[in-house]
Amino acid sequence: MAEIRENQELHMTNVLSMRKRVTAQDLQQEMERIGHFVKSNGLRRIGPKVTATFAVAMENGRQIMDVEVLIPLDRPFDPPEGCVYKPLFRLVNAVTIQHIGNPATLQDTYNTLLAYIQEHQLQAITPGYNVAVQEVETPDKIDQLIVDVYIGVSHNIL
Repeated sequence: MAEIRENQELHMTNVLSMRKRVTAQDLQQEMERIGHFVKSNGLRRIGPKVTATFAVAMENGRQIMDVEVLIPLDRPFDPPEGCVYKPLFRLVNAVTIQHIGNPATLQDTYNTLLAYIQEHQLQAITPGYNVAVQEVETPDKIDQLIVDVYIGVSHNIL
């Protein structure tokens, strides 16, 4: 069983943020576009990519995700179309768990964390933020994915 930690924080500076409703294929294209922007502007990523999924829906037989991608860069920049520059991203008072393995089982890791939140009577106030600690470069290494999941919880006691 993966260790769950409370009172964790996630900080990033000079963040390129893109939030859109997209299909998985559209998201891949957007990631390529963002990668091209970073490279062509001489920017450098200074931390892991972070993603958050706010909602998933079926529309016209296609799965549409409301997703945000956050990429910390080495300096301020003017964002490309459809993106926003965030000088600072700070998530505090989060519970975290680390997922190691195939992304197909990431939902199991989420279920473990959500059960912990419920058992400890915590109130989730953010979606899960997936921090790519170790990305998968090729399909044969898919079981080597490492993702830290952060969910912000309320400080309030009601």
